[in-house]
Amino acid sequence: MSGRAWRAAIAGVLAIGLAACAAPRAAYQKLDWLASWKLGQYVELDAAQERTFEAGFRKIWDWHRDTELVGYGQDLRELAQATQQPMSPDDVRLWARRAEAHSQRVLERAIDPACGLLSSFDDDQRDSLLKRIAHNIDEDAEEYLDAPEPDIRKQAHKRLRKSLERWVGDLDDRQEAMLEMWSQTRPRRYREWIEERRQWRERLALVLEQRAESGFCGRLQTLLLRPREESDGNMVNEANARAWIDFLASFSATLDQRQRSHLRDKLVELASDFEELRRRS
Repeated sequence: MSGRAWRAAIAGVLAIGLAACAAPRAAYQKLDWLASWKLGQYVELDAAQERTFEAGFRKIWDWHRDTELVGYGQDLRELAQATQQPMSPDDVRLWARRAEAHSQRVLERAIDPACGLLSSFDDDQRDSLLKRIAHNIDEDAEEYLDAPEPDIRKQAHKRLRKSLERWVGDLDDRQEAMLEMWSQTRPRRYREWIEERRQWRERLALVLEQRAESGFCGRLQTLLLRPREESDGNMVNEANARAWIDFLASFSATLDQRQRSHLRDKLVELASDFEELRRRS
């Protein structure tokens, strides 16, 4: 949750329509329960597997609390100052990469415990996991591929507006017009997104078929930690990323002093939450 809160903080600052955790302190204290609950939606563990999961999660959580929270606070305070001036596309790209680095470290840390747990799955558990992933993909396909495009764009506009207002406060007429224009013209790649997820699920199924063999952990790591150039190197992704970064930079340039102060205060508040969590550990 804290990793998600960090990414959502950056996203909200840069106008990405993702929802940050509204109460980082409370959520962080319940992180073990939330993780267990989420995993339980995909597969039912036996008693031994539950102990394996709890031990692995605790190690990651302790490491994250001891080493990562301080970095979140530092970066958020630095970002709070950086946002007091318009951000260029290069600035946006830099902060996006810094946010990705935070989440990447958490994922890297989770590989070993994930390998130990997944390698213990029986066929029914494997099938349950794959079935739930497929179900989630199908639900998103129904929502984003079957619905009329105007409805999809209207919902995207609503989500983005809500995120923007949380981070910068009320929007002025120029910003409202910019948001409306973006919502109507932004690139759509839902079909490619759904297909990428289906292909990833098929690769996961192949890896899980070999979960009892030597080299399983290495194959799992390759699947989960695919190089950036492999996952983001196609022309569709690059074009979408450039368009999004340009929009974020343009929106940053429109912020007035009231909005920049609101944004700074929200970021400093979030940084303080992480710092307080670190001190209480």
